[in-house]
Amino acid sequence: MTVIARLETAGIVVEPGQQAVIDVTVHNSGQRVEAYRLDLVGEPAGWASVSPAQLSVYPGDDARAQVLFAPPRAAALPAGPRPFGVRVVPVDHPEGATVPEGVVELRAFSDLGIELTPRTSHGRGRARHELAVDNRGNAPVPVLLAGGDPDEAVVVRLVPDDLVVGPGQAAFAKVRVKPAKRRWTGQPVTHPFTVTASPDGAPPLRADGAMLAEPVLPRWLGKAVAAVLALAVLAAAAWFGLLRPAVKSAAQDAVRAPLAAAQAAASKANDEAGKAGAAAGQAKSAAEKASADTAGLGAKLVERGVLKKGEVKDVTDGTPPPAATPSTPFEQRLTLDTPVTKTLSRPYTVPDKLVLSITDLTYENPQGDIGTVTVRIDGDVLFLKGLANFRDDPNHYVSPIVLGPKQTLTVEVTCTAQGKSAPDATCRTALIVGGTLAEAPTA
Repeated sequence: MTVIARLETAGIVVEPGQQAVIDVTVHNSGQRVEAYRLDLVGEPAGWASVSPAQLSVYPGDDARAQVLFAPPRAAALPAGPRPFGVRVVPVDHPEGATVPEGVVELRAFSDLGIELTPRTSHGRGRARHELAVDNRGNAPVPVLLAGGDPDEAVVVRLVPDDLVVGPGQAAFAKVRVKPAKRRWTGQPVTHPFTVTASPDGAPPLRADGAMLAEPVLPRWLGKAVAAVLALAVLAAAAWFGLLRPAVKSAAQDAVRAPLAAAQAAASKANDEAGKAGAAAGQAKSAAEKASADTAGLGAKLVERGVLKKGEVKDVTDGTPPPAATPSTPFEQRLTLDTPVTKTLSRPYTVPDKLVLSITDLTYENPQGDIGTVTVRIDGDVLFLKGLANFRDDPNHYVSPIVLGPKQTLTVEVTCTAQGKSAPDATCRTALIVGGTLAEAPTA
């Protein structure tokens, strides 16, 4: 027997997320009632259906069925034509099957998003951000990138300044921001700016950011200079007011007694010389001897270092200042590959007799996963962040986070959903810990 089947039209167009219908007609050219099974072949069979799936047709008569196309709105279905066929199989004579063929055209749709990380940066010269452009549509999208601010207070440069983002993919550009004018002193100033991504044939997308511009000279420099000058003034006042008079007085006291004794001896010798001529010579010798002793005493004082000709010697404490505790740079990368719906943690314990001073914590979420990351110290929560809020989030601390010997820093990741560009069902997260390790102070 012979079965005749045909499609109402050989081609149809449908937009992902919507539906379209095409009729298929089955003609029974036999001599008795025949039943036919209908099903789809080709890629559209995954998101299309035939209703009814079986027809009973009288001899010489026709019956119709409908093919319903309902493609999902997903980047996994790229725009373009998809061939298909409707297989019509006689139940009693399957060898007589026929397959009318057609083409369904999937229209392109656009679903673009951008994200700037971090939202706020800080620096004295320039700051760096990253722009992620996610294409959740089903067709490649060329994008032009630009940046700036209305007040022209900062210069924004993107590298590269154009991208072609494939369906279901993300592309990245580096964003470099620097103040238009350099400030040497004063308070930090926040400069807002905007980055735009203009897809071909669609309105531009906008992401707002800010740069906290710090002065070239740190704010504490003026106070430090004033403190040094004050110490210098106090040291000079202490020298001229206390130390120098004390040294001079000590030198005068050292020679006063020997000089008085010499003068007394000379006076006594002169008195005895007047009584007798013979005693005069002896008195003269005694006077000469006393004068020589006085000169010798002065030389001995100079020789011993009590006095120095033409200058006064400063005596200070020679005890050297205590040496600073040595420290070494520290960096540890804690990486976690967490399956979806699971929670993993990774600890780092400070070695015995050492102290860890944390000055930098950098969070990395390169896939754009969804979930939470928690940082704990000995079980106490230090930070809690949502993974969806960042891709690369550096944090710098002027006052370091200090961990003592044997204290434990733990990073914990709960993975709710993987990022769009992830190759498997895993959240890939990392925490980079930076700072210094030093010996713990002894009691």
